[in-house]
Parts: sequence; structure tokens; C-alpha cells
Amino acid sequence: MKSKIIILGLALIIANLCSANSVWKASPFDSDEGKRSRAEAVNRVNLWPFFYYYKPYTSVLWPMFDKRDDGHAFRPLYSVYDNGDELNILWPLSSLDFKKKEYRVGNVFWEPNELVVFPLYFYEKDDYWLASLIAGKGADWYSIMPPVWIHSYKSKKNYSYFCLPLLTYFERKNINYNFTTFPIYSYEKNKKFIKQELFPVFYNRKEKDREILITPLFGTLMGSNIYRVITPLVSYSQSKKNYFVNILGIVYNHAWNDDSKYKRTDILWPLFTHKREKDTLTISSFPLARITKNEEEKSGFLFWPLYNYEFRTNGSYSHTVFPLFSRTHRIYNHTFRGYKIPSRCFNHKETMFTKSTTQDWTWILPFTYWNEKTLYENDLSVPIPDEIRVTKKNRIDWKKAKAQTNVWKSFAEKRYKPYKRVNYGSFPFFSYSEKEKISSEFSILLWLYESEWTSAKKDSPDEKHKKILWRLMDYEKYGENVSLDVFPFITYDKFPKKKIKQFSVFWRVFRWREEKEKRALDVLFLPVIRH
Repeated sequence: MKSKIIILGLALIIANLCSANSVWKASPFDSDEGKRSRAEAVNRVNLWPFFYYYKPYTSVLWPMFDKRDDGHAFRPLYSVYDNGDELNILWPLSSLDFKKKEYRVGNVFWEPNELVVFPLYFYEKDDYWLASLIAGKGADWYSIMPPVWIHSYKSKKNYSYFCLPLLTYFERKNINYNFTTFPIYSYEKNKKFIKQELFPVFYNRKEKDREILITPLFGTLMGSNIYRVITPLVSYSQSKKNYFVNILGIVYNHAWNDDSKYKRTDILWPLFTHKREKDTLTISSFPLARITKNEEEKSGFLFWPLYNYEFRTNGSYSHTVFPLFSRTHRIYNHTFRGYKIPSRCFNHKETMFTKSTTQDWTWILPFTYWNEKTLYENDLSVPIPDEIRVTKKNRIDWKKAKAQTNVWKSFAEKRYKPYKRVNYGSFPFFSYSEKEKISSEFSILLWLYESEWTSAKKDSPDEKHKKILWRLMDYEKYGENVSLDVFPFITYDKFPKKKIKQFSVFWRVFRWREEKEKRALDVLFLPVIRH
């Protein structure tokens, strides 16, 4: 018992030491010590905790005795600070601060408008508690063993009752909450909705334009534009002109609308589906077969994904036998206007000129493919005729072009020139791609051999580039100029117009260079011939 009393006393002393800043003033741990003038440190004595002096603070056997300008202490009997405004008797059991008007004696705390006898009595202005949490009363409330009962009567439109866990009632203006025998029953009302729950019998929610009711046997949703009934066996839904019936989940579904633009039936989905949407009919039995048909397209599959097919009225089609074979033929119609690239010009409202582009794609196992496209190039070198051109500007006057259709069509036939783009190969054995009359690329076994060719433009010649094993041998030809590198040490360059020839091994270990009438030979980085 004595040991418990000693421990409690030490705890009180430590707690007060940590909270009372005045105790630390006469010690080396004062937080303001570094802010004092260095001139005062001449007579400073630090034998803390036995003796400590640092003007104006002195302590002996800290914290038992200390003295300063505004007071002194002889703990635990008493301490006086702030010229008598702060008094502690039998410190730390009592503390009186006459300046701040804060007083404490044991477990009693008081201020001008507050009184606490912990834990039996609490008082603050008009509010007070008796016997800790047993009961309490305020200016506009009272309670008994909260949260069992609390009542607030601040105004007629703002009050509450709590009797947890059996009853809770709260009201503020037009908002009401009432929970009785929680969680069995609840009621809530506000401007937007009224909600009731009687668990597990029913749930009901009413809003301005709809109502929801849910029970263990059925559920309903009713509104101005929607009606829905759900049961464990059958469900029915109606929304404006759309209807839906379901029997046993995926066993049977049927949906339709009054306009007859949509109708769908599912039996053991996805085993069988029959759907008609506008002019498109779809019949499927996944994964066995599917057929989709309308005025422009017919498509489907057999034993998905083994066989897929598609046909279109414009001549496009595709066949796939996965993973052995695939053949696709596509036809696109492009409307050309102005200087836009033809492949980007689609669906213009005013069709001035239309051309068809095609794309063919074939793939055969293992990794053998062939792809061909027919595209159109915008040749800006073809001038715009004066009859359809904006005066003094190099752009088309569309009003004139519409009035003179023959002039426009003749110009468009010359302006947009067709070309083919071809890709074929058998990975990884070889590949070839070509843009007709523009460029081509060819490779064997990926990087074993590569070849590139680009056609000549107005002010530049043809360009050829060949490589073996990426950079083991690199050959380039730009017009008549030739450059050859054999990794890592042999180079050869030839520039006929400049009359330059050069051959080197390890740079200048051996190098021969001819430039017009000049000759140069280097051996082991030493110049041998210069003339």
C-alpha cells in the first residue's frame, strides 16, 4: 500500500514538473536560456541539480528550493511567484493563480464561471452534471445517465430525445429521425423523401415522383415513367415505351418497345438469343453459331472462335479459320475536299468527288501474311483551275466548284493520284513492304539481311541502304555516292562529283585517300604519302 502511495505521489510530481514551466526556470533546461544576453553568463554556476545559478535564477537541490526576482519556492511546502499572484501550497496538491483567476485544491477546480469536483460534480455557467455521468442539467437541456436519456428544448423546431439503444428521436425544422427498437424499426422524413424500415419485413421509400417497396417475397418500383416488379421467380419492368420480362434469371428474358424498333428474346443466355434492332437481325447460339444480317452487312461465326465470316454490300468480305487462315478484303469510300489527305476525309455532307480505296489482308499459318492497300496521294503540284479558285488566292472556291462540276471532277482526277501499299512475308524468315514508286523495305531472318529503297524526289536522288547482321556490313548509296562499313574496322567511301575516294582500316592504321589530284597514305598513324 505504501509503495502505491509513493508511486502516485511521484506521478503527480512528474506531471506537474512537465506542465509547470516556472519549475524549469532555475535549471539548465530552461527553454528561454538561449535568449538571454551572453554578458550575464560570466557569473553562471552549473552544479545542477545540487546548485545552479544564472542571474536572476538560483536553485539548491532542484526542485526543492529556487529563488528569482519575482518570488521563491521551498517545495513541497509552498512556492510564491509573480509577486504573489501565483501561490502553491503543499505542491503539487494545490495551485492558486490570482492573476488568471484559476484555482485548484486537490480534485476541486474553480474559475469565475466554472466549478468542478472531479468526478462527482461539474458546473459551467448554467450547465452542470451531478454524480459524474449519472445526471445533468443545462439552460436548455437535461439528461439522465447519458446516452440513455437526453432532452434538448432550445426551440420548438430543434430538440432531441435519446434512449439508446431502444429509442432515438431528433427533429430540426422539417427533418425528423425516429428509430424505435433499433435496428428492427426506423423512420426518416425530410423534404426529399419519407423512409420506413421494419426489419426484415419490409423497406419503403417515397419520393416526389417514385416509390420503392421491398419485402422478402417481392419488390416494386413505381414512378411517373417507370414501373418494376421483382420476385424470386419472375420480374417485370416498364419504362416509358420499353418493356422487360424475366423468368428465373437466365432461363428466359424478353424485351421489346412500342415502336417495334427493338425486340429481344434470350433462352438460357447465352445459349440462344434472337434480337431485332431496327433493320438488323441477330440469331446466336453461343459458342456454336451466330448470324447478323441487315441491308448492308451479313456476318457470323461457327464454333467460335474457329470460323468467322463477314460480307458487305459494297464488296467487302472476310473469312477466318483460326488459327490457320484469314482473308480480308475491305473497300472504303472517301470524299475529297480541299487539300485534306484523302484517307482522312469521310462523310462530308456535300459530296464533291468520291473514290474507293481497297485493302486486302491474308494470313496463313505459320505467320505467313500478305496485305495490299490502294490509297490516294494529294499531289499539290497540280494547279487549281481559275474557274474554281478564289481570286488571287491558291484555294478552292466551293461555290464555283459546285456550279462547275465538270471542271472540279477533272481537277480532282489529276490532283488525287492512286498508289498501292504492299506488305507480305513469313515471320521470321522474310518480310517485304512497298509503297508504289515511293519506297520499299526487305529483310531476311530479321536482321540477317536488310534492304531499304527510297525513290528520288525533285531535288534529291534515289537512296539505297543494305545491312547484314544489323551493322556487321552497312552499305549506303545516295545517288552516285557510296559508303560501305564493315564492322568494326573497315570503311570505304566514294563521292564521284567531288572526285573523292577513301579506304581505311582501323582509321589511320592504314588509310588511302584520293581527292581530285591529291593523294594521301597513312600507315600506323604516320603520314607516308602527301602530294
